[in-house]
Amino acid sequence: MKKRAAIKGRKQEGTPVAMSVAMPQLMLPLLLAMDATKKALLAFAQQMGMVALSELLAKEAAMIAGPKGQHIEGRTHHNWGTATTPVGFSGRHVSLTYPRVRARDKGQGAEVTLPSIEALRDGDPMTDRVAEQIALGVSTRGYAKSLEPVDPSIETRGASKSNTSRVLIDATTEKLAQFVARKLDDVDLLAMFIDGIEFAGHSVLIALGVTIDGTKTPLGIWAGSTENTTVVTELLSNLVGRGLRVEQSMLFVIDGGKAIRKALRDVFGNRAVVQRCQVHKARNVRDHLPEARRAYVSRQIRDAYDSATAATAKRKLQQLASWLDSNGHTDAAASLR
Repeated sequence: MKKRAAIKGRKQEGTPVAMSVAMPQLMLPLLLAMDATKKALLAFAQQMGMVALSELLAKEAAMIAGPKGQHIEGRTHHNWGTATTPVGFSGRHVSLTYPRVRARDKGQGAEVTLPSIEALRDGDPMTDRVAEQIALGVSTRGYAKSLEPVDPSIETRGASKSNTSRVLIDATTEKLAQFVARKLDDVDLLAMFIDGIEFAGHSVLIALGVTIDGTKTPLGIWAGSTENTTVVTELLSNLVGRGLRVEQSMLFVIDGGKAIRKALRDVFGNRAVVQRCQVHKARNVRDHLPEARRAYVSRQIRDAYDSATAATAKRKLQQLASWLDSNGHTDAAASLR
């Protein structure tokens, strides 16, 4: 009996239940070791990268001013100590110590910027990294936590909430300026959508073009205190001034605002073929209805818009308007008509 019990006990030790209990205990040290190894390798790579960069800067300084401590006849530059400068590093800034070089001629007297320092300053990757992280949903407060860890021996800065916000504002301001100034003479448009939204007390107008091959391309954005004719005319004139070709007729899809329609007549004349936006019209009709009626009426409008001919669509919409009148929704019927 004792022998059987011992054999049974050994079998139970190897059961799936026992293994499921033991497995986390075995895996935890392994996972901790893997994480420590990853951090150690990352820190080593970062340290070696900084060492290699320092050696590169020292060689560049020696090429310009010659080796330190050696007399060189006709030397035009000389070493001038060291300084620190912030450079982009893993989505943040690090303080990099570099050798300074100055011209010996007092008349020139200018400090020579090392080529690698100039390249590092001009190609700061932090701007792109901030924009990428924010686009992925990372908040400016959580930006620092989203970055890979940096070895404690490397002095870092620039990943704070306030600095991340400044970098993001500067980056988007520059990109927006490039966007609203780009040339449009190579865009072959078939149609243009123009709409305005209220944002922070301003009316922001957006123009979206549709090219001959069906590609949608943003054209311009303009802000004003209200969505009036002057603001719309300024947006359209800006598009024309940037090279938008307007020799042929073009389809313009707009909401029911009279300001946009008048501006189109002023800028494009009879070349502007205007289509009332179906989405805006359906929304306007729906806003006149109680909640219980909105789904049914929206479905009837979509069914009319999907008709094979304009005559069929018009007949269905007229029938819907009569139904709205008969059920006491006269404002919705008037908007639909």
